[in-house]
Amino acid sequence: MRTTGKQCGLAATGDYQPSLRSPWLVAIATLVLEQAVPNPVGPADHYHADRIRPYWAKQKQKVAKIGHHIFYF
Repeated sequence: MRTTGKQCGLAATGDYQPSLRSPWLVAIATLVLEQAVPNPVGPADHYHADRIRPYWAKQKQKVAKIGHHIFYF
């Protein structure tokens, strides 16, 4: 398991643009952002794939696991 390294920064930098081929993804994200449906990761501000163990994970509170990703606050 990796303990160091950088995560994908596309979402963090704002460079991520959803594909026009995934309208369902845009629709779901819009509903979450408009608070029309519950946010499944709550106040999470950190996440990582479950195959790595970042140094900061022990200092955060785990709030959700979805698929292979763990979310923390």
